[in-house]
Amino acid sequence: MQYLKSSLLVLGFIAATAAPAAEWRRGAEQGTLAAAVAQAKREDKILMFNFTGSDWCRWCKQLKDEVLSQPEFDSYAGKHLVLVEIDFPRRTAQSEALKAANRELATRMGVTSYPTLVFLDSDGNAIGSTGYQPGGVGVFIRGVAKLTGKPGAEPKASPAAAPRKLPPGSPPSGSAATHPTVRYTNLVLKTISGTPKRRTAQLNDQTFTAGVTLPVNLLDRKVNVRCVEVREQSVLVAVQGETGLREIKLRQ
Repeated sequence: MQYLKSSLLVLGFIAATAAPAAEWRRGAEQGTLAAAVAQAKREDKILMFNFTGSDWCRWCKQLKDEVLSQPEFDSYAGKHLVLVEIDFPRRTAQSEALKAANRELATRMGVTSYPTLVFLDSDGNAIGSTGYQPGGVGVFIRGVAKLTGKPGAEPKASPAAAPRKLPPGSPPSGSAATHPTVRYTNLVLKTISGTPKRRTAQLNDQTFTAGVTLPVNLLDRKVNVRCVEVREQSVLVAVQGETGLREIKLRQ
């Protein structure tokens, strides 16, 4: 009996000290959004909106099964994300007020397909968006970390001593001279790789697959670009601030 009591005490201590699990807020009603934004600001976390069709969308279900329901995602989100689900079911009942709020938010965020994951910083500024990607929870977390600037799944490198200050224009000691950052004046399609069923394209400083939205460096700002289709010799994209789609061809 004493052993059992000791075991229960240990288990209770572990449960009390474990990292907090991620919590989903659901719906785009004002109170829900206000609470999510307040939490993101208070805890300096990224807002992640999951626009989904929970009871009919095949890719939404796969995203939930392969990523969102996994313990690794739960642990990562508990540390770095505030989660909001915006659902558009076909068989599950919703109030008219909730349906209207969800539709309005989807329109404001430019969501046209499911699943779409939209990321905002703690001040409510858009960071980017993505959709279902194969590869499981590890690939997903690394993609989110790259997009949002939050730590990824890999362990951090050991902190190093601060580098010596060098005269302007001097290369780091023991290394080759660094190259200046490329300043793009237009959207440039550099490479297309992969298979016809799974192509990737490098557009300026970002790598896209169909359905992914990422911020692309252009002049002295970042522009959100959504990849609609990766073709054999070109990509079809939707560019922030432009009406219609743009086809960008591979440089010969």
